[in-house]
Amino acid sequence: MTEYSSKAIALKYIKYGDSSIISKMLTLEKGVQSFIVKGVRKKKSKQKLICFEPLKLSEILVNHKESSNLQYLKKIDLLENTNYNYINPNANLLSIFIAEIILKTTKENFADKYLFDFVWETKKFLLTKNLIDDDFIFVFLIKLSAYLGFQPSKDNISNPYFDLVKAKFVTIKNNSTLNTSLSNVFRCLIQNQPTKLNTEKKSEVLSCLIKYYKIHSHDITNLTSQKIIKSIMF
Repeated sequence: MTEYSSKAIALKYIKYGDSSIISKMLTLEKGVQSFIVKGVRKKKSKQKLICFEPLKLSEILVNHKESSNLQYLKKIDLLENTNYNYINPNANLLSIFIAEIILKTTKENFADKYLFDFVWETKKFLLTKNLIDDDFIFVFLIKLSAYLGFQPSKDNISNPYFDLVKAKFVTIKNNSTLNTSLSNVFRCLIQNQPTKLNTEKKSEVLSCLIKYYKIHSHDITNLTSQKIIKSIMF
């Protein structure tokens, strides 16, 4: 057994026993890990429970056992000012969605510094913005795809159709291309330009992005947080 400290991003937790939890966290040192946290639901310890809410940023101290899928968390310190959530009431709701996406698209025990830094900076961005752009989730999913290995290409970006399989813009329409209207939206998102979509179009774009992820072996369908996101964005 070895001891290590790491920055960590909380993803989810479930109750365990009378007073403990099992938490999944994205760590800088070890990737996604599962931890048992003893006694954190006791009255005198409940203030620490906030550290395990989706996308909370912290520093952890861990007793790590290579042969185990469940690690023991010795210590956790929150590294964010929780008062920021009063500035942006949607930050917590968006955090739930992002945490679920990360859980569905990342492997356990696989450290990726660049992915970790991206998620960390995304949360910091959420905490410091009074208003979140309507395209935030779409742009997040486009940017995340780069860390997962299927970033849309900017080559020939003026071509009329976006091919979901090839992850690039093409000149000839086929079964895997988006229509010109949706291709234009993808073009804007890839270049981080505003789209000004109505509710119906937003729903279409989200469906296309979910399909895009599935084509590239990341199934983000049946998200429990999808209704929350639709209530914010649509």
